[in-house]
Amino acid sequence: MNILVRPIAERDESAWSKLFTDYRALHGATGEPEIVSNAWRWLLHREHSLLGIVAVDEKRHSRRAG
Repeated sequence: MNILVRPIAERDESAWSKLFTDYRALHGATGEPEIVSNAWRWLLHREHSLLGIVAVDEKRHSRRAG
């Protein structure tokens, strides 16, 4: 498996939101969808100090992109 590390993109929102929501639940945080959407905006917009990157299976990524 080859791993591609790249900047986060709009197309990652659904998968990232589920991952972040599950992470918050694991640590006892409740719903609050506005927290998830705020964090997503911060990751996506370069003017914020957070850096959003993702690691994806290069084969799966290229199949979806093509």
